[in-house]
Amino acid sequence: MDRDYPALAHHALAAGARVAAPPPPADAEVVTMMAALLRDEPPLLALRHRRALTLDAMAQGLVRQLGLAPASAPRVRALYQRLEGGRIDLASVGRRLREALSGILGVDQGDIIAARAAPQGPVFARGPEGWRDALDALPEDSLPGPESPDVDELFGLRPTDTV
Repeated sequence: MDRDYPALAHHALAAGARVAAPPPPADAEVVTMMAALLRDEPPLLALRHRRALTLDAMAQGLVRQLGLAPASAPRVRALYQRLEGGRIDLASVGRRLREALSGILGVDQGDIIAARAAPQGPVFARGPEGWRDALDALPEDSLPGPESPDVDELFGLRPTDTV
């Protein structure tokens, strides 16, 4: 039986029926973050890889966008790596850092906060390519580069915090 779908839709609308519109296309960056979460990977890492950025390039981009001294790049890199891996809570970072991340990674600030990395488990928890083990191998009491209250504050750290 042939149906005249445009005519049927017109009659349905005329009768007061609601016609659902197709959903908008999914945002590629949000899909990247959600896929990473499903794979138990850090969403920020997936976004950085999607943009083909190294950790050094990410740190340099953050230093530029935040107007920090170039000498702070090693510390920014180390703190970003910990943020990316879930060792620093995304919800605790400063607004300026969220804005910079949003600009560099091409994702809304709200989506960045919503897609936090899963809480880090014990050292023996296995993740892709051992990313959690690699984070555990980082020394807790030292960060590269000169101490910088400005940088630490951007990452939500207080002077008494240890990473």
